[in-house]
Amino acid sequence: MAKFTWNQLLNKNRIRDHKGTNKKSIDCRDEFENDYDRILFSASFRRLQDKAQVFPLEKLDFVRTRLTHSLEVSSIGKSLGISIGCKLVENTKNYEDRVTSDMVEDIGNILACAGLIHDLGNPPFGHFGEVAIREWFEEKLFKNDDDTYTFKYDKYNFILDKQEGLDLLNFEGNAQGLRILTKLHFVIDRYGMNLTIGVLGSIIKYPISSLELENSRLKKMGYYKSEEKVFREIAEHIKIEGCRNPLVYILEAADDIAYLLGDLEDAFNKKIISHDIFKKRYKEFIKEQGYEEKTLEESLSFYLSKNYEIAKEEYGYEDPGEYALKSFIIKLNRYLRDSVIEEFISSYDDIMDGNYKGDLLGNSKANNISLFLRSISKEYVYTNESVVANEIVGYNIIHSLLNIFVPAALNKDVKPYKGYDGKLYSLISKNYRFVCENDVDQKGCSSEYSRLLLVTDFICGMTDSYAAYLYQELNGIKA
Repeated sequence: MAKFTWNQLLNKNRIRDHKGTNKKSIDCRDEFENDYDRILFSASFRRLQDKAQVFPLEKLDFVRTRLTHSLEVSSIGKSLGISIGCKLVENTKNYEDRVTSDMVEDIGNILACAGLIHDLGNPPFGHFGEVAIREWFEEKLFKNDDDTYTFKYDKYNFILDKQEGLDLLNFEGNAQGLRILTKLHFVIDRYGMNLTIGVLGSIIKYPISSLELENSRLKKMGYYKSEEKVFREIAEHIKIEGCRNPLVYILEAADDIAYLLGDLEDAFNKKIISHDIFKKRYKEFIKEQGYEEKTLEESLSFYLSKNYEIAKEEYGYEDPGEYALKSFIIKLNRYLRDSVIEEFISSYDDIMDGNYKGDLLGNSKANNISLFLRSISKEYVYTNESVVANEIVGYNIIHSLLNIFVPAALNKDVKPYKGYDGKLYSLISKNYRFVCENDVDQKGCSSEYSRLLLVTDFICGMTDSYAAYLYQELNGIKA
């Protein structure tokens, strides 16, 4: 019998049942559609409009932000989920745990939600913001012989247990996202957005704690010690402890497709990559791989050249390279999606048994071309001078904010608006302070650990612009 069943994965229950639901309501939305709307109208999701995808503090409005990227992941994820679901309806007819036509819509709706929230926990300034937080704690935490950690900064010197220390040293946006969704988005009570278990389970890419990292093939943790209780509850329903939810593979593929193609298009629009450079590198890639005529890769190369000729000779476009490359991206989008669908279907039993290794795109027939796209972005986009310079700016901003707010948060006698620390403390979100001060589901965690998380919560909730603004204000750079 497979480890996972679809009834488990498509769980519509919530950790807290609805309160005061109007049974006579004419609202026909199901639970996953309700989740989608909760996310869409949340402040946490809205803030993604001013968080960088690749280009921090970008002035050009056509470049993707975390918000537009998340919308694209949501769309691709839903499309992949529905396509895979439709094929499974036919393919699992003789399975004990068969996929029904009613389940297909649920699969798509869960993945649409997951796409919206998959980057919700990321700090300002892209993934380098995560690095900045980790490295700040690396300078302040010292491992002891008994595997505990001593934190030293300013006038503070105290012990954190092993998991608390490792959580901070391995700070992770995915774990922060779960924390936001289940605790920090404080509207009615301590359950955050109170999304369905099916949706929450679909975003836990790494179903392990920081204590398990050393002996796991997974490279990151999925939850902090402070959210262990809620993780256990989700894992109990979906059976994901130590094993990836099948829907996570689809979400991950949607994310890969969105950023591989989106980063390329943004780089082209910013004149970082030209049509000529891309075409030259793509031809080199085909030659290196030894592809023969009429292979998909060779056909795409022909498609790229043909579209350039059409744009130039038939339409008289001023920039035929733009037309050619964007048409190529559309064609490639379909190829990558089809490859992911085929890989999931062909590996279905391993995925449902919890034995699947790697990722869908990497194991698919599109692996080589996806590696080519990654190499192009690594060579031209992520190492671009403007990207690197802004990442350094963001790094310094985050370190400065941690330097300023950590001592204020660690002051156990602090009172909002009273004294220097109190004035700083009052700037932190009331929701976050309430969670920290009232020990909301953080029993078993030290007070110091909770207060350090309060500061990382505050910083992760900032947009790029607000983080830069607050840094300037507090350092007297901007009057």
